[in-house]
Amino acid sequence: MYNLYSAAKSFSVFCYEYDLLFSEYSELNASFKREEAENLLTLLNVWRHVLDAPPKGKAIAYDSKLRYRRGKTYFKDALDKIPSLVKGKLLIGKNYIYIVKDCLID
Repeated sequence: MYNLYSAAKSFSVFCYEYDLLFSEYSELNASFKREEAENLLTLLNVWRHVLDAPPKGKAIAYDSKLRYRRGKTYFKDALDKIPSLVKGKLLIGKNYIYIVKDCLID
């Protein structure tokens, strides 16, 4: 909790220094800092909630690892299911994935 709080507190100083040194070279839009600060504060609040009311009977670390592993394969698993749902064919190229389906133009 201390490390997250320190990171959230130091983030505004980091943003100021970054803008001071790299603003003319940066292509980041202004909302990027706001979104990052919001994400960091959300993480801080969620972690505080977990510390205050730990889930009973659940292995938090195990669930997190399982979600991460499922998340890595989610897109591939979804792609495997789509062709059967739309009655099409999946073509995998070097950089793109296509789903081809016969259709009547008229």
